[in-house]
Amino acid sequence: MMKILLLLFLLPSFLLAQGDQYSQFVLSSSLPSDLSGKLSQSGFLKEYDLNVALNPFYLRGDFNGDEKMDYAIAVTDKQTKKRGIAIFTSQTDFVLIGAGNSLPNRKMDDFGWMDAWYVYSNRTVEIGAGETEELKLTTDAIMAVKTESASGLIYWNGKEFRWYQQGD
Repeated sequence: MMKILLLLFLLPSFLLAQGDQYSQFVLSSSLPSDLSGKLSQSGFLKEYDLNVALNPFYLRGDFNGDEKMDYAIAVTDKQTKKRGIAIFTSQTDFVLIGAGNSLPNRKMDDFGWMDAWYVYSNRTVEIGAGETEELKLTTDAIMAVKTESASGLIYWNGKEFRWYQQGD
């Protein structure tokens, strides 16, 4: 039993160490074909690795309000090792949040702390920790979570993606 538990604990690290070969397997077997095609054609994977340690490692929602499905992918910058989120919309190649890039209203360029995330579809958000106004969403948002600690929403305000602190 202990050997099985040890194997389950070590398996994700082993798979991550396989690098490009494992990323190719993930691309061919786990991602929707339209997203896999965007990643392959854009050369995105030359600079970023998929962060497959985060489960799920991609989300699907209408993050920019154009009524078309977008994808958010957990990534790691190959050079700096900083983690982040790449949002592929129908209108742009991608927007990178973290992995060396801060949001306009939040000096945070590494999401290495994030251990959970999900699509947040509620339209009204309660006032978060340190926030002064209630947030009304017009699109899906991404809830970034450090379990048992902090969380925040990444949302589209009509012009750009922004951060709204939830818990601390």
